[in-house]
Amino acid sequence: MCMRSKVLSVLLSVLFMAIPAAMVRADDADLFNWDQLPPLPIAVEGAFSGVSGEVLIVAGGSCLNYENDALSHQFSGNVYLLQPDAKEWTHVGTLNTPSAFGSSVTIDSGLVCIGGLSDHGESSDVILLRWDSSTQSLQTQELIGLPESLAMSSATSTANTIYVAGARTTDISDSVSQKVFWSIEVSSLVGNEETTWAQHPPCPGEGRFCPMVVAQSGNVYVFGGSQNAIIAHQVRTAIPVTEAYCFHPSAPEDDAWSPVADLPVAVSYTHLTLPTICSV
Repeated sequence: MCMRSKVLSVLLSVLFMAIPAAMVRADDADLFNWDQLPPLPIAVEGAFSGVSGEVLIVAGGSCLNYENDALSHQFSGNVYLLQPDAKEWTHVGTLNTPSAFGSSVTIDSGLVCIGGLSDHGESSDVILLRWDSSTQSLQTQELIGLPESLAMSSATSTANTIYVAGARTTDISDSVSQKVFWSIEVSSLVGNEETTWAQHPPCPGEGRFCPMVVAQSGNVYVFGGSQNAIIAHQVRTAIPVTEAYCFHPSAPEDDAWSPVADLPVAVSYTHLTLPTICSV
């Protein structure tokens, strides 16, 4: 199985974890072939992940640190790489700022890591992680930052444009949020040209945090999401929705979004709600 197919399997598993077993038909197993990947050296949630060339990259992430009868996030800066047919992951570098709960998208140049959460709060940083097979080394490039800091978002790309959907709050536990939907051309982002992220009308509906975002045939689809921000150690429960919408880039702004069929169950990007206790 090629590395891109392995990544698809990983992403699909995240989606299926959000769907009750009763909703999965017996014949659905015939749609996909599943391969088990080697376990990561450490257990993390909310990591950046994607492909650079033929290798799979997992960067950052968070664990829950239990100390003095209290839980707190411990952010990882580790970057791990899995070569095709490899039996174990290789540690190939570290992020400048240990972080998690951002969004990531694979482009031809490598893995783009967008925003996220760290000990310093939400981030607007955007970086490119690229594996150089000739030197067997990880290359890191700072790209054009987001208009504002953002965490618990999702990203996708069309032929030459990256889109980011999510919501901002004044505080990660704040119930008042502002939805955002931004885009930038890949050539401008990687070339560090004098440009900025374009701001579009946000997705309608109640799903603000942790939506599932995918591009197809030049359009962008946003599925589900949670009405509130949620981090694993918080007592609050995510409030996922079933809504789904399509963004048409070529349409006038007032008509850019259109509803599509609701999901059969309410879902949000589930890796944000699975507690992981470990040491990083």
